Amino acid sequence: MSLAAPAPLTAAEPSDDITRLMAEAVSWQQRNDWRRALGLYKQVLALEPQHAGALQMMGAMVFGFEQYNDAVKLFEMALAITPDDPQILSNLGAALIPLARADEALPYFDLAIALAPAEAQTWNNRSRALLTLGRAQEALDSVDQAIALRPDWPELLAARADCLVILRQGEEALAAHDRAIALNPWDPGLYQLKAVTLNRLDRPHEAIACCETAHELSPTDGRAMHTKAMLLISMGDFETGWRLFEHRYDTPTEIGRCRSYPQPVWDGRAPVTGRTVLLYNDAGLGDGLMLARYATEVAAMGAKVILEVQPALLPLLRTLPGVHECIPTHSPPPPFDLHCPLFSLPMTMKTRTDNVPAPQGYLRSLPERDALWAQRLGPRSGRRRVGLVWSGLPQNTDDRNRSLRLERFAQALPLGLDYFSLQATVRPADQPALAARPWIHDFTGELRDFADTASLAAQMDLIVTVDTSVAHLAGGMGLPTWVVLPSPAPYCWMREREDSPWYASARLWRQGPEREWEPVLARVREGLVEMAALR
Repeated sequence: MSLAAPAPLTAAEPSDDITRLMAEAVSWQQRNDWRRALGLYKQVLALEPQHAGALQMMGAMVFGFEQYNDAVKLFEMALAITPDDPQILSNLGAALIPLARADEALPYFDLAIALAPAEAQTWNNRSRALLTLGRAQEALDSVDQAIALRPDWPELLAARADCLVILRQGEEALAAHDRAIALNPWDPGLYQLKAVTLNRLDRPHEAIACCETAHELSPTDGRAMHTKAMLLISMGDFETGWRLFEHRYDTPTEIGRCRSYPQPVWDGRAPVTGRTVLLYNDAGLGDGLMLARYATEVAAMGAKVILEVQPALLPLLRTLPGVHECIPTHSPPPPFDLHCPLFSLPMTMKTRTDNVPAPQGYLRSLPERDALWAQRLGPRSGRRRVGLVWSGLPQNTDDRNRSLRLERFAQALPLGLDYFSLQATVRPADQPALAARPWIHDFTGELRDFADTASLAAQMDLIVTVDTSVAHLAGGMGLPTWVVLPSPAPYCWMREREDSPWYASARLWRQGPEREWEPVLARVREGLVEMAALR
């Protein structure tokens, strides 16, 4: 998603130093040197904390890094200084969308449009909010307003394609992409966006061809190769896919995740016996849980492993076999000899679909937490226990395809079983539905970290979850796990198969080619009915 054009740099008379710093910052930003630009904007704010232009530009940059909470704060600060600025209003709304606050974003867009009705980007941002809220036809109408204002803007046609895919108008969506490409056939990003749509239409080979065209146009822009990598992994080509996955560091959203240490990166060739290796999670919580298995593998090669992960994962992964020390993300590490990000280890360790480490399970819940949760749940009723997860973090770029409203998810839940929510948080929109179903035992607020979630999951006979970190947790523990997936599923779940090479205990329940939830939820319900009958 793009932001509206920045507001004038400042409403006040700028000093010579501020003018120079702002000009330098914009120059570095245009050259994609985000770290240097951010540093210069910070210098401006040190001189003039009420500089609305610097706040807005800095907000736009952290938005590009997917640091949406920080972007919202910066835009709100800028808006407090210039409350009637339509660009800041639009950008604030755009930053709210990936935080599952699209309903809050709409009034900002409406006010921005009232102030500047000819601003095409605001109409486009409004379309994104509506699409997130499931109002695809209204979203299409809004982006069409933007196209009427800027028919020469290819990005708007790509946004139109997103709406058309949701409205089951796949060929029209591809035609919109082709119109966008015709406007600027030298823009690699337009081919990459078409590749994403082709993948969503389950046409991976054509998507790969688009990625290759994008790469030919811009060999230094890693987005297309990153997309191609995920397509190949989903199709079972782990060797090429994981190698191309290294292009993730050539994309704007990965800035800050690529570490620079004086010690060398471990590429799998250097011996590690007797050496200390720092492994760090350079992705999300679910990815960290999936890839933590490699820490044990590296330790088995003779290394002393330091594992760096997000704080929520620390208590659980501290007990991972072979891990010498587990530290929180970005904390100063102890001395080490080599380092490697977790997401590089499938390539480094030459992982194939038939040699994934520890598919039977490698995570263990903590006995002291198990005892606490067993006491918390009390005696069994005689019915089987089923743990439930119906939504993940709203910041996930694919959240609207993977997460469900509880009202809908509950269609899959027959009588005769005891249901327990494993959601660490429940979205406001789902709270009335949960309150109306007291037979779903809710522990929101009691799950402090993944060690708690693991011990609660360990009390279950089955976990039923959409594609979230809990799917990786339960699979990593070797617990019976049903993963309810959209079509096509994210790359790690591959295509078509009902099992996973990563988790022997997982069963995958996929949408069919119609990409509707009701048929797959009906199949899950049938499976749960059978389970209830086997008391």
